[in-house]
Amino acid sequence: MSSGGGSFRFEAAAGPSREFTVIHRAGQREVTATATLRTRVQPTLVLGRKVVRQGGFATFHGEIPPPGNDGVVVVLQVRDSTGHWRAFRRYRTRGGGRYSLRYRFTRTPRRTVYVVRAQVRGQSGYSYEAGNSPARRLVVVP
Repeated sequence: MSSGGGSFRFEAAAGPSREFTVIHRAGQREVTATATLRTRVQPTLVLGRKVVRQGGFATFHGEIPPPGNDGVVVVLQVRDSTGHWRAFRRYRTRGGGRYSLRYRFTRTPRRTVYVVRAQVRGQSGYSYEAGNSPARRLVVVP
């Protein structure tokens, strides 16, 4: 419902991207307006361990919100020395938008701190815009 001056306010609940239609009827007239709400996904990222030995496996777990979150590609990225993000693993979500995978470190001869994140890029069939998890620090030691 609008106020006497014609203004209105609507708070959208949290959720996926969606489209809204507003219709105003006054007498014999009808005015329609549409708006698109674009919601950015924020995948979760949990490290199995924060310190991993050279030759050992790091485990990464997380999930993305519904609807349509099965079979969505999640890209694990690491920040390189120039500050750019480089993909090192891709995985498709399963069972309610969850992912769980391992990565073996075989070429880290000295103590190294890696900054990693999970990224979901825009995909047809998934109603969220592309987004990234918060960055996490992973230490690999010889």
